Amino acid sequence: MNILQKKTGHFVFIDGDLKMHTYKDYDEVPDVTQFSNVIAFLPDIPYPPHTIEEHEIIMQWNEEFKKVLEQMDGD
Repeated sequence: MNILQKKTGHFVFIDGDLKMHTYKDYDEVPDVTQFSNVIAFLPDIPYPPHTIEEHEIIMQWNEEFKKVLEQMDGD
């Protein structure tokens, strides 16, 4: 089950031509393998204190960021 329902934030990538691509909704980010670097990966996280569900969402974002880095490395 994907608990990432709200996917807004600040996501910035650099492509092979050193052009910057900025997105405010993570669903709008295309295939990350076309990018060479991540400049910002800042999902909107609610202010503390966090509920258990919010902690799960934060951990899901951490896992998503790891996936992005793995895909960019080609692993």
